[in-house]
Amino acid sequence: MARKIFRRVGLRRDFNFADLSDPKEALNNLLDTLVDDIDSTFISEDLDAIRNIFAEGLTNNGYQSIIGSAVQTTDTNGINQPIIPRITYQNRLDKFEVTSGSPRLNGGNGLTANYFNQDAVEETTEVFTGISTGGEIPSDTFWENGNFDWTGKIHPQSVNAAGGVKYEGYFIPQATGVYNFSLDSSLGYTADFQKDGYEEDENGNQTAASIALVGAGNTYTEQARVGLAHTVTVTADAANDKITVPITSLRNVGYGMSVSGIGIREGTTIQNIDGGQINIGNGEIVLSNNDGDPLTSNGMLTVTFFRDAGNDVKHNFNTYLLEKYRKYRVRFRVFVPAGVNGFTIDKNARFTYDPPDGTTQFLRYNNLYSLDYDFTNAGKGNFNKFLDQSILFGGGLIGGTTQPGYVKVKSLKKVDIKYVPKTSLGGITRRSFTANWTAGSKRISVGDTTDIEVGNYIFASTTGLTGNTNTPVRVVQVIPNLTLIVDQKFTGSGTGQTLTVINHRGFVKRVTADANSGTLTMRGGSNTAGLKSKMIAIWNGSTKYTGITTSGNNTQITLSPSQGFGTRAVYFYESRGLVDQSLTAFCVPAQTRCLIVTSNATTGDTSLTVESTTGIGNGWTVQGFPFNPGTTVNGAPSGTTVNLNQPIIKDIAAGANFTVTNSGGDRQLCCPPTDTSPPFNPTEEGLNTTASEPNLKLNDGNIKFDEFTATIDANKVSTYSDSDKSNNRLKFKGGDGVTYDLLCV
Repeated sequence: MARKIFRRVGLRRDFNFADLSDPKEALNNLLDTLVDDIDSTFISEDLDAIRNIFAEGLTNNGYQSIIGSAVQTTDTNGINQPIIPRITYQNRLDKFEVTSGSPRLNGGNGLTANYFNQDAVEETTEVFTGISTGGEIPSDTFWENGNFDWTGKIHPQSVNAAGGVKYEGYFIPQATGVYNFSLDSSLGYTADFQKDGYEEDENGNQTAASIALVGAGNTYTEQARVGLAHTVTVTADAANDKITVPITSLRNVGYGMSVSGIGIREGTTIQNIDGGQINIGNGEIVLSNNDGDPLTSNGMLTVTFFRDAGNDVKHNFNTYLLEKYRKYRVRFRVFVPAGVNGFTIDKNARFTYDPPDGTTQFLRYNNLYSLDYDFTNAGKGNFNKFLDQSILFGGGLIGGTTQPGYVKVKSLKKVDIKYVPKTSLGGITRRSFTANWTAGSKRISVGDTTDIEVGNYIFASTTGLTGNTNTPVRVVQVIPNLTLIVDQKFTGSGTGQTLTVINHRGFVKRVTADANSGTLTMRGGSNTAGLKSKMIAIWNGSTKYTGITTSGNNTQITLSPSQGFGTRAVYFYESRGLVDQSLTAFCVPAQTRCLIVTSNATTGDTSLTVESTTGIGNGWTVQGFPFNPGTTVNGAPSGTTVNLNQPIIKDIAAGANFTVTNSGGDRQLCCPPTDTSPPFNPTEEGLNTTASEPNLKLNDGNIKFDEFTATIDANKVSTYSDSDKSNNRLKFKGGDGVTYDLLCV
């Protein structure tokens, strides 16, 4: 018998050093033979400079496309020369980052990837819980388009071709709606999405409100956990070729799995799972079999869903309604199942998603953000800060509620205010409807969103939206005939409750109150905070343009005209489109009041009739154009009559206002005059000079008016002759820009 005199000694190339006990030492032995210098070495650490560098697919055509892109300058001779020192692409990117900051949208860097050796895979709840003997593998953010194919090891530093990887980070949607995610892999995998109600601050810490709602550390809801097999008890319906699986078991099955068990024909596979949306429905799975009916029994059956290692299985799930531009935590784990030789199976994973307004696409890195991504305010660029400080459609707040000092508002164009004061409850109500909502959510399903717009306020008939029926939520996004997104999470749940949507323009607050003889009294914890005189009160049955007067009382205000009603909701609105609050600290209601005259007053009068004398006392100083300096209130006011210690020196028209104060100094700025006619007399046609001062003389400057009329005695009009001359001119600049001369004598 011939004897074997040769032995095969060596390594399998396709194993990539995985068949060695120490792959690193083997690599060192190989590399060191490439160095002839006895005093030098070539070891694994010398390759660190090129580790984790991946091919980008840049071809010769790609290089040619950037030829001539250097930044140039034009010299005095008109010749373009490259700028020295060179402005690199990195320079340009750095400058762009100053403006954009760390991109918040479509600028992600991929999920954080943590790699594990085979002995760390235990397929428990956390999947990767074992203690690896192969050392720690460095993490990275290597994620291109969510399409992975591993020909050897999952990571070059893995001990062998088994093990797994955990991808974790954030997903930011670009449109509001429900998203469908799909994971198709030949390996075992899990998919977790942020629990509805979980929320983080800008530093990645769970908020206190979120902890109270979902519990500390309850970040995820498990959407998928697909391995090689899953056994469960089901209800069989042979007539319809379907089985009903517990909802909690749907996460363990996917398209591509087979089904076995007593009452199941051999070769049975899954045809459909709850109409295509695995996590929606009642757990129904439709089966198919090429050899006949898949089910041979009805009733309760124990079945096993299974697949061979290396066979692809697809699982998809729907999210809850996601808000655009918000970040949501995601986690995917992919692993070679325990006991499976990673070299003998195909290893792949494909991540796709369906946006609410698009088609299926791969989950690219730019939609995903690593765990350590900078979402802080410091990471925002100038453009992001500009958007944060802008008033968007539907209104907003400049500077924040705790902004110290003054906030500058600048506009390069005119401010066009089209605000019209509200007149009735029907005029402020956009619509009413019944709805359901869930605590911790910010979404309200509504089949008809007609007349509802961004900025509107929503009140509930009971608590649940907020902790108080008079405290509303605000609409921040309208998905037509589907959903309303509001600005804050609901404090409780509601079923079949009536919601009322009201106009936000000019809205101040809502209270529960009743009224008697023109005095409105707050009830049920409501108060007068935020209310100011001249605002408008509206309720069911209120008189048009019902104004209010505040006196510093915490629970009562005065209504004008006087009205009475039983306990009900009362809405308060601003009476004008532009409200100047710069003098709020200067014009304290307890010290300074604005009185509105209700009937004409003539020069020499010492008594004025006003809308209200609430809060006014004897000796208060009276200030304004029609009053002599030192004028005071003479005695306590009687009803709506104010007596003065001196007569007025100018006529006062009904509706005009003036200032009274018990504080020192000039407080006329607190009550800007509604009658701007002084020193002229107001008429229906315009302004007239007074009888005592009939002549108008301008020493200098310009006067602007829309129409000019002069009444001239006919007896003083004579015929102009050629010999007549006038050296006096009154110049008019017309609306056409031309200056005209009016001859004067």
